[in-house]
Amino acid sequence: MNGIVKWCFTLLFVMLFIPLSFAITEGSGEKKISDAKIARQVRSKLQSDKILDAFTLQVKAKHGVIYLKGKVDTHVELERATRLTAGIKGVKKVDTSQLKLSNTEAANEDRLITAKLERFLKESEHFSSLPHPVAAIKIQTKKGIVYLSGAVSNQQQKNELQRQAESLPGVIRIENDLEIAADPGY
Repeated sequence: MNGIVKWCFTLLFVMLFIPLSFAITEGSGEKKISDAKIARQVRSKLQSDKILDAFTLQVKAKHGVIYLKGKVDTHVELERATRLTAGIKGVKKVDTSQLKLSNTEAANEDRLITAKLERFLKESEHFSSLPHPVAAIKIQTKKGIVYLSGAVSNQQQKNELQRQAESLPGVIRIENDLEIAADPGY
């Protein structure tokens, strides 16, 4: 009887602990290899891109988060680097906080985005209910982030200006603080 109990405990040990030890071994080494492989794939993708190959971009990976560092000329190039990186299998998030724009080009792009949105306000029939839409709505663009403030007549106007801003190249994010007022005109 003592031999059967010993045999059962041995079998139980083998069934429970050996598969568990393999799972622990596989999981612990996989993360570093995975991050290194992802970083290599991102570097390769960025260096083989016809637009981004002119820039020296550093790539680091940690837990599936890719950190891009370096300098590009335009918001379009920054967005392109982000989009290409995010398309790599295993990338969970792309951090571009250390990816900088050349100051002159960024300022020019910001002014162009603002001018396009102001022209849209003047020409769009969605804003014909506002006597002076450019005066009622303030538009600022800084580093590709569009800031909308002021008053509109209805939710449709607020949404339409948001959609228009989202459609412009170089726009990274929109801070829409437009308020709906019964009489937004001046």
